[in-house]
Amino acid sequence: MLIATHVHDNHGRRDEHLAPFEGTIDWTAAVTALQKIGYDGTMMLEITGADGSVPALERARRAAARLEYEARSWT
Repeated sequence: MLIATHVHDNHGRRDEHLAPFEGTIDWTAAVTALQKIGYDGTMMLEITGADGSVPALERARRAAARLEYEARSWT
């Protein structure tokens, strides 16, 4: 049973902890896979604050809103 996930993105070379949609992960496929198994638990964002142009909290807020919005259209 899957209880919680910790989510972040990357460019496929190292564990960058980017906000979702800032790297190369196929979020449509990832969220669709979670939906197929009936997952409705926590998706905890685990991102770094390394991008000085936009604070980590704002990047997390944007990513969470986009994941939520797009997940509705993927069902």
